[in-house]
Amino acid sequence: MKNLIAKIYYKFFTKNKGLLKEEYDERDYKFGAVKKRKLLREDGQWTTFLPKGELQKNPLETMACVSFSLLNIIEILNKLKFKANKNYSDRFLAKCSGTNEYGNSMREVLETLRKYYGAVREKQYASEFSTWNKYYKAIPQNILNMGQLWIKEYKLEYESVNSNTNQMMNALRFSPLYVGGFAWYRENGIYQSYGRANHCFVIVGYKQNEYWLAFDSYFPFVKKLAWDYKFSYVKSIFLEKKEKEYNQKAINELMNRNLKYIMTVERAGEIFRLTDNGLEYISPKEWNNINVKRTAEEKQLIGITTALYNNLIK
Repeated sequence: MKNLIAKIYYKFFTKNKGLLKEEYDERDYKFGAVKKRKLLREDGQWTTFLPKGELQKNPLETMACVSFSLLNIIEILNKLKFKANKNYSDRFLAKCSGTNEYGNSMREVLETLRKYYGAVREKQYASEFSTWNKYYKAIPQNILNMGQLWIKEYKLEYESVNSNTNQMMNALRFSPLYVGGFAWYRENGIYQSYGRANHCFVIVGYKQNEYWLAFDSYFPFVKKLAWDYKFSYVKSIFLEKKEKEYNQKAINELMNRNLKYIMTVERAGEIFRLTDNGLEYISPKEWNNINVKRTAEEKQLIGITTALYNNLIK
């Protein structure tokens, strides 16, 4: 009787946790449409590559599960494919994608990230959980400029995946899965699907015929979901790095001023050498071998803003 009452309650009184309904769009790629995708995890298990868990409610409820979950996938793929430990700003993507007190749709956040605003590091735009207005205040232009660099660096695509178990297991060999579902009701340590999809999270593995493994933005971050759990809006994510194209004309103009190096003053002080074939990154170790003071005094090094750096890359 107790379980029956719980099922009825959650079915009809489910509280939204940040996921908005999205309509079917025939323009969405179906799973398998991106021809050049590489198999990344033969066993479909991603738990080795999980980033540090981050709470969407801390204590402010941001309603930004859709942004948290997508960036978790991007961070997982960065760790596996590019050996890079990234921590992107959930607050930046939530604001840029128009998240409101009802949340957001997965497609809206995906399109915002890949086409319009990109992403910035957490340290560049840190979370502010004190009030709603502070969390979602207008983003300074110099921070928005940093997001454009992400779009120039990465190619992001996605495919819709059928929510049947076989296709989800197959799709997990290529990426973690970006999904919507019911949150949260637990029985005997396993989370059940008793209501409509009201939350977004990431599927990162499974034990066949027993449970799915979810990576979430509520504690506990890793959850076991019932094998018959009902998923909505399932998407597979494709991430690649683009080959950089340089604005050689703008670079030549700097070189004609007898400049040899540029330093990005808003992006952790990265240093690049100006060349006839674009920009050449200089590692901190290499830069230690260069007399910084002498180089600056001879006016061969100049600090540039993110907006100017964007102009050097197509």
